[in-house]
Amino acid sequence: MIWIIVVVLCIAAGYFIAVLQYRKQIRTWNQNLSFILSNNSNMLLEQLVPSKDITKLLELLNELMQKHRDLKVEYEEKDEAFRQLITNLSHDIRTPLTSLDGYFQLLSKAKEPKIREHYITIIEGRIRQLSEMLDQLFLYMKLQNNCYEISMEKCNLSQILCECMLDFYEQFTSRGIEPEIQLPEEEVIILGNSSVLIRILQNMIKNALEHGDEHFQITLEKAEEIVVTCKNGYANGEEIDFSQIFERFYKADKARTQTSTGLGLAIAKELVEKIGGRIEAISGGAEFSIKVHFPIG
Repeated sequence: MIWIIVVVLCIAAGYFIAVLQYRKQIRTWNQNLSFILSNNSNMLLEQLVPSKDITKLLELLNELMQKHRDLKVEYEEKDEAFRQLITNLSHDIRTPLTSLDGYFQLLSKAKEPKIREHYITIIEGRIRQLSEMLDQLFLYMKLQNNCYEISMEKCNLSQILCECMLDFYEQFTSRGIEPEIQLPEEEVIILGNSSVLIRILQNMIKNALEHGDEHFQITLEKAEEIVVTCKNGYANGEEIDFSQIFERFYKADKARTQTSTGLGLAIAKELVEKIGGRIEAISGGAEFSIKVHFPIG
């Protein structure tokens, strides 16, 4: 009978000690969590009680805290990126807005119809530039949303490329450029999105017009993969940092691109990757090329 009492007492003592250890573990965790919250600490919780359940709970708590820290870092990076976006946008639109204000003043003072028409034409051009800049900005912001989806369909890339080149005909002509276009005899059909492909090609061509000289060539090839190459010469000896060319707001020559957001190639890269392609920048001698690769089928 006595040994039964001794066993019961030992078991009771064991449970009592275990309860004390669990209470100590909980108090320690409470103190640690309070410290972490108050001091924004990166410390993790430690285990004092040997128990599978405690070990599992500890792993889950530490994982939860790590995810919270990762989300906090991601939020801070996005917040900083947004601030930079606003700063750059403010800088980029200041010049055309200042120009608009000046031309509106000249327009209000002009009396002759031809002079007024001249100023109106210039003002319309500045407004169009601002509209394009804001359009680029809004599209870039959409692409940063992971929920942004693109519907895929069969597209005639040959036709889209020709239509894009026609859209820029006046700009090429005004600069005295005779673009060279090379297309395969058969039409090239790919799985993509017409609006997205148009935007990609437009941004590539705009980049060539902004930074290129009198030479411009665009080719469409179909072999093991489909490749669109936009090639132009360097203008005014520009130095291009190929490690930054697809980064937002990158401008090779800031003095010449005040009507650009610097988002064109960054947007092109985002769109190309969303429809399953890849994009690269290549330097060859005095020429600069942007190549877009799409899979066949």
